[in-house]
Amino acid sequence: MQPLRFPSSTTLAFPQPEIISQLCGFQKIFLPEVVRLIQSHSKSHIVWRYCSAIQLAQELGSAKAEAAVIYDVPKVLSWSRGCAPKLVQDESLAGSFIRFTIDHRGIKSIDRFSDVPASTVGEIPVSSCVFAVEPVEKLSNDRLEFELGLCRLQVPRKRQIIIWSIPNPLHLMHLLPSKDLDQYHRFAAVSLDPEYCTGISLFIASHLVHEIHAHSKRHSTHLEKFEYLRSMFDHEIVWIYIPLTAQDQITAIEIRKYVTEEERPHHFTIWTETGRFIVGCPQTREYQRSGPGTFSWEPAEGILYETGDTRRPLTLIHHVTSSGSMEFIGTDADKQTETTEPNIQRQDWPLHRAFFSFASLEGVSDVHVFSDKLRNLCKGILFEYENGSKRTVGQCRLGWDRVQSWRKPPSMFYDSVSYQITDPAGVLDPVRHKSVRVTFDSESDHVSEDGTFEKDFYPMRGCLNFWFLSNDVEIEIVGS
Repeated sequence: MQPLRFPSSTTLAFPQPEIISQLCGFQKIFLPEVVRLIQSHSKSHIVWRYCSAIQLAQELGSAKAEAAVIYDVPKVLSWSRGCAPKLVQDESLAGSFIRFTIDHRGIKSIDRFSDVPASTVGEIPVSSCVFAVEPVEKLSNDRLEFELGLCRLQVPRKRQIIIWSIPNPLHLMHLLPSKDLDQYHRFAAVSLDPEYCTGISLFIASHLVHEIHAHSKRHSTHLEKFEYLRSMFDHEIVWIYIPLTAQDQITAIEIRKYVTEEERPHHFTIWTETGRFIVGCPQTREYQRSGPGTFSWEPAEGILYETGDTRRPLTLIHHVTSSGSMEFIGTDADKQTETTEPNIQRQDWPLHRAFFSFASLEGVSDVHVFSDKLRNLCKGILFEYENGSKRTVGQCRLGWDRVQSWRKPPSMFYDSVSYQITDPAGVLDPVRHKSVRVTFDSESDHVSEDGTFEKDFYPMRGCLNFWFLSNDVEIEIVGS
């Protein structure tokens, strides 16, 4: 099994106030609230690693130095780190499934539970733990070793154990791909219930999805994921954010993946009660090859997932990669239909193989423009509407870009610009990139005497089309 990767912020143990107070040279002990405040502003500091090491040493030092004990997996009813295992007394009362809760230090706890179907709605689980859930029968010949308050699962090297992001995935196990399942060992399940999930971010490189992050109202690790991927792909990461609201729930998702000469791009269409989002690049015909290794051009095949009842939010399921792109993305929709209708990029697109998004300019209550901090050029726009729905165009990189907001603007202004990128060594890239500067107006002082708007100012009517790549943006307003 490949090593599990956790966000670095989740591997930080909350330090004991006594330890951090002593390290800071204070005679009095900090209040726990003060320690949490200090840690929240300096998570990358090495002092927290030191505190984690000290706490681990203290736990091992206080553990009873008894000989290791080994039990067959079916014999263990429950266990928590630092404690002795509880054994099964009556097999008929023990559940038929066993769950291993795992954090950055290994197995944290073990418990048995029954195969009662779980609700698909619930809070987004914290990213500091993952879960291995298996039928007890599957592990009947395997063993658990307990020593110094810790636990180790002894399984054959070829044993395939599936890791999940949620504690009870029983209702989702049948949805996993039956083909090549042995290639995947870790899956995430995200309930798209706006009560708990405020939106999802897709991180894309070379038109392939590498990470999907679910946002919630509590602390989020999306910036850490974004920085990690930027370092891997030389900053060529596209971040697409899709907001969720209770007034505009997702009703269907179409997921496509088509083969080109060098890659397998993803393409999503997400329908909500008031419209749709598009994530990805439409298929092009230019990748048909001739000669050795020829494959004929075919329309991208996909699956349309439709929910029969919007009162039951969809659950998004995807393969979690240790490196590379996601191979499996699906949902628990009631209805699944294969789709092969061609989705071809138009010849008149201003940016070749660009991502495309669009949003209505009518009924807007609030608008937020995301601009990069270096050049103040628009990366994306978030619209909030009077009916409670939200739409994004471009890259709305939450917590990363500069954001400027307007309330019920009567007009929009944009100006096209071009620029060049300088690498860290100061060398100017000869390629010129396209972008725009975007502002909105809260006053009506750009209307001429005849009632028309001044040049480059557009009334809030019609639709905004937005094409973008990692470093390029082109927009147009239609129907204004």
